[in-house]
Amino acid sequence: MPDVRRLIEGLPSSQRRGATLLGIEDPWVLLAYLLSFIVAAGCIAYGLLNWNEGGDD
Repeated sequence: MPDVRRLIEGLPSSQRRGATLLGIEDPWVLLAYLLSFIVAAGCIAYGLLNWNEGGDD
């Protein structure tokens, strides 16, 4: 299997720009997206686990 990093480094800068993950160049932006999906999954899991808990007056 060829070394992808060497292939990308050999490309001109105009083509190298498109070799990012999902078109996101900044890793901090990617981290923010990942954390938001993790938090959303946690909220869904919490809601499912605590469905119909309590509430009886």
